Amino acid sequence: MNESIISPYISQSLKKSTNSRSALSKKATADTNIHAMSEKALNLYLTQQTMTLDVLEVLHKSLDTCPSSGVLMEDPEGLVVSLMPHQKHAIAWLSWRESQEPCGGILADDMGLGKTLTMISLVLKEKQDSLLSIVSIDNRSNDVIIGGTLIVCPASLLSQWENEFKTKLKPELLKVAQFNSINRNIAAIELAKYDVVMTSYNIIMWDYKKKNDSSPLFYIKWRRIILDEAHQIRNKKTQTSLAVCKTKSIYRWAITGTPIHNKEADFFTLLKFIRCHPFDDWNVWKRWVGNNDDAGKHRLSLLVKTLMLRRTKQELSKYTTFKIPTKKVHEIEIELSKEERNAYERVLQFSSNLFATYLYDKAAKEKVFDPSIKVQCKVQYFQEQSQDKDKIFKDHPELLMLFKKFKNIEEIQTHHILVLLLRLRQICCHPALIKGSINEGNINEDVESIPEDLNEVSECGLTNSDSFNNENTEIVECPNIIDLSKLMSRLTLNEEPAIKNPELYSDNNIFKKTWISTKIKVICDLLKKNILIGGTDKAIIVSEWPSFLYLIRRSLAHYKTEMFSGAIPIVKRDKIIREFNNPVGGPQILLLSLKAGGVGLNLMAANHLFLMDVHWNPQMEAQASDRVYRVGQKKTVNIYKFICSNTIEKRILDIQIKKLQIADNLFEGTSAITSKITLDDLKQIFQFQ
Repeated sequence: MNESIISPYISQSLKKSTNSRSALSKKATADTNIHAMSEKALNLYLTQQTMTLDVLEVLHKSLDTCPSSGVLMEDPEGLVVSLMPHQKHAIAWLSWRESQEPCGGILADDMGLGKTLTMISLVLKEKQDSLLSIVSIDNRSNDVIIGGTLIVCPASLLSQWENEFKTKLKPELLKVAQFNSINRNIAAIELAKYDVVMTSYNIIMWDYKKKNDSSPLFYIKWRRIILDEAHQIRNKKTQTSLAVCKTKSIYRWAITGTPIHNKEADFFTLLKFIRCHPFDDWNVWKRWVGNNDDAGKHRLSLLVKTLMLRRTKQELSKYTTFKIPTKKVHEIEIELSKEERNAYERVLQFSSNLFATYLYDKAAKEKVFDPSIKVQCKVQYFQEQSQDKDKIFKDHPELLMLFKKFKNIEEIQTHHILVLLLRLRQICCHPALIKGSINEGNINEDVESIPEDLNEVSECGLTNSDSFNNENTEIVECPNIIDLSKLMSRLTLNEEPAIKNPELYSDNNIFKKTWISTKIKVICDLLKKNILIGGTDKAIIVSEWPSFLYLIRRSLAHYKTEMFSGAIPIVKRDKIIREFNNPVGGPQILLLSLKAGGVGLNLMAANHLFLMDVHWNPQMEAQASDRVYRVGQKKTVNIYKFICSNTIEKRILDIQIKKLQIADNLFEGTSAITSKITLDDLKQIFQFQ
């Protein structure tokens, strides 16, 4: 007997947008003044208006045929496991979307709810229902090759997808192949003979960068393209995002448990990929959807309601017989040691002054007050520090090195602020981390998140507490990630100067790798006294910085541990995961880098997860947590968030709440608050308030 699934909670605002014509408001925003537009601008506006309202009307009407939550499809023949009710309903919804325009959509079920098996079931069902062969020549065009389903995912998940096909289906039901660096020369006509082809984001990005139109990935018109962990394309300017959007297919699917990371515009790239015209045009999106106006919110709500299916574990547990163990989140507040606090305050002190200089520069450009105040402030501070450096940096030659990097800066730029925010976060974990280099790998997320949150600081100006949006405001672009990371790398604090200048050495141990930081002491005590005290429990320790994980590992010598980071070869990662998930053996503790472990991994052998540092992007932390909190988990899951009191980490928590609210507002159809870090936020971080 089929189980009925009640629809998850939908806010009154979203109901209004999907059950009335409020989403079809003719004005882009309430204050749009068409009389002030030039003839050319007015014609463009009216063209966009016609297109958007026509498409919204079609989407609104399509909801009449959307399968209700009680509609459950039968399991496709050939599955060796039974689908859960929410997966059966998902197949009904997916099939419906493939009959609509655009042909496809966004499956955004909570992480750990079996989206992979759901999509495999869709592919299997369509093959059984279809009388057409997979490979054919499209007679409507000149020798266009029609292929099967292309799955694009992070390289670390290729083996997981392959394993799902092998273990969840009867043998030889589907022909599955990987497209990788080994078989890149395969002919398109041969690759199209497979029911399913899997490749990584890196492969498709490199084929795109080569401008190689003969690559099978771009030459074949695929029957279906599935982007797993689709939030990876959220930056519309990256080569990866441009690459996947160039592919050709009949059906297009974006699969992600976190469609929103930093801002509502993350949703735009998903619409661009599934080709929801005209909202796949950035200018149309900004004017008619992402305009911070009630009419725009209603349009966004209609797009979400029509094109996206999302259920959370909590909703399914509440409305169905779906059950999953409890998840408990513990915030562990930590007081820095006297030595760590001293180092933190020193960095905060000259960081605050650098930020003050930034504010003075900004004020001078805007002619708010006499810029000589800025010069006096900057010169006075840095001269005092230079003259009295023995006092200020007596026990901290490492900080003196960092200070020297900054004191001769003529004009404060975005990346200077970014470096200092990063270094403050690192000191909260272990002061030795500030000796590490800053490269593209460990700054990507900060650069992607922070300049946007600062409303493109420096080159684009800092936002005030009340963010503004104006159709006529020119959008100024900031330097790309690589440019910023190169600039920031020049401000790296390394050990070379100490070698050349022996007088910089001191007896202070906190910058040495042998120092056991407060966070390391606390986690060791927790593991020893309360958590891994016998039984079969396992733990995962997560940090943004692999170098910090190695420092933690030094103090866990009496446990069997394993490291999982981006530096581990792909082929070795599978073995590490298999051994860790072995319930009767294997490592007791897995040290997991946030970036490498944030996508798709199944680590249910653990039921304790430690988030050692607070990240700007809360969705990355959520993804890491859901490596253990997912369908199949049998134990209560405990998530421990380590937070240093009276530090930048506390403020980041507030910013995380804002960003999570943006995602909730998108799903519920309410007006979103800004995701930008405001001047007031930075003033609080740098103790200006």
